[in-house]
Amino acid sequence: MAAPTLFGSVSSGSVLNGTLTLTIAHTIATGGTDICMYVGVVVDSNQDRSPTVEWDGTSLTLVGEIFGAGTQHVSIFRLVNPDTGTLDVTINATGGVNDWIGGIVAVFENVHQTTPEDTAVTANHGTGSGKRSVSVPSEYDDLVLDVFGGNGSITLTVGPVQTERHNSNQGGGSGFMMAMSTEPGTSTVEMSWDLSASSNRTGQVSVNINSSDPGDQPHINWPWLFQEN
Repeated sequence: MAAPTLFGSVSSGSVLNGTLTLTIAHTIATGGTDICMYVGVVVDSNQDRSPTVEWDGTSLTLVGEIFGAGTQHVSIFRLVNPDTGTLDVTINATGGVNDWIGGIVAVFENVHQTTPEDTAVTANHGTGSGKRSVSVPSEYDDLVLDVFGGNGSITLTVGPVQTERHNSNQGGGSGFMMAMSTEPGTSTVEMSWDLSASSNRTGQVSVNINSSDPGDQPHINWPWLFQEN
């Protein structure tokens, strides 16, 4: 059995001021087993909040999204068995002045190639600071992927059990933040971020990534139950 694990490094990028296309170069090495690409997208736009994503011209599938208050949108896209090499992720959206498009690219191996993930869990957190979280149904040998983003140049602190994969905030306009993390699966996984200050537009999308070889669920062996007197 093998749980999904990050394959290679994480790439990211962002553009400001109404640029319609964001291009992020990413490298996928050969030799990965049952690989799958996930792209987290954060858009802060007065116009189009329904981005599309491609990997070297191949369209990715939208697996979860949340439309926040005002102009914020967070989503996760996926491509099973992507081509290897150093190629481009292209994110397209229509923006306006002082609007952002941000993307985070991560590839995982040991991902089920037919049912790569379960139904996404999303949250529009609205206004406020402090802890923001979602609870994601999962299983042992799976992996939960989380993307968080929104308006404001605010510091984000990842939850205590999660592994931070990306965390950035940008100036310009009213500011922009985006982050990605993962956490090994259990029956239910909490994915959380702590905001250093109040934001009026934040959203979160999480998915449980299924193992390509889940094996048996963990159990406790009690040998004394079977001993004879």
